Amino acid sequence: MTPPSISKTRSNYCISICNRMLSNFDLEELSEHYGFPLTQVLMKDEMKSLKASKHAIYIINLQSSSQGNGTHWLALVVRFNNKYFCCESFGVLLPKEVIAFCKRIPKSYLGYNDFAFQNIKAETCGWFAVGLLIYLQNHPDRDLYDACGDYIKIFSYDTTKNNTVLKAYFRKLPKSKGCPLINKLYSEK
Repeated sequence: MTPPSISKTRSNYCISICNRMLSNFDLEELSEHYGFPLTQVLMKDEMKSLKASKHAIYIINLQSSSQGNGTHWLALVVRFNNKYFCCESFGVLLPKEVIAFCKRIPKSYLGYNDFAFQNIKAETCGWFAVGLLIYLQNHPDRDLYDACGDYIKIFSYDTTKNNTVLKAYFRKLPKSKGCPLINKLYSEK
């Protein structure tokens, strides 16, 4: 296995030994390929320096930048009506950095899933986050919480089945044809 190239100007988060987990560069490339507006990919400790926004899309790694190259991705969506939704594929409590960031906008509402749809042995967290952002882009007029709930409902309580569901979701997307990164997802068991 050849080591990935590292940019001198940006960190490459989430380099996995088996090379299936998505890096920050992969996530940015997928945003461009599928056309969803990604505001920023960052590590959770970098949220402290972010200016609160009334409309943004973030993909956040749950590891701090001083601790390593990253461990797990989640998506945070901010809509104009002060609604936030955080998609965390393991369904665990959100990190305090995410909650503190969301509290910066007065009268904001934070929704999140407590349903685990990613198998603990899978490296598909970035794909689940990207899938949600594509789903929201394809349903722009829907209520944020309803649309996020509908996306999450396509997955099973049996997390061993959800990589198959996720692959089928991406295969149905016309833009998946011609996406070189899609092989990372298809190689996941």
